[in-house]
Amino acid sequence: MLTSRYTLRHPEFHAAVTEHRQHGKDALPLTGLAVQLGQLRRYLGAVAAEVRRHEEQHRKLNRAPSKRSGHRFPRPRRRGLGSG
Repeated sequence: MLTSRYTLRHPEFHAAVTEHRQHGKDALPLTGLAVQLGQLRRYLGAVAAEVRRHEEQHRKLNRAPSKRSGHRFPRPRRRGLGSG
């Protein structure tokens, strides 16, 4: 891209042209955006799978060991007052 001598001599115009060029380099075409969206979807899917796996582990850890006793750990035996 050619820049006129007038623009190069005036700092405010030169800065505007430079900024415009920089934004042009940072901008992505639609195909680039589509590729980035695809990558983000895959990353999000991987994170969601990991969260589901952790939730399942959490559910398994919090389940009661048996239906007979509603407690996770067996209660300690109480000793009678006279025994000892």
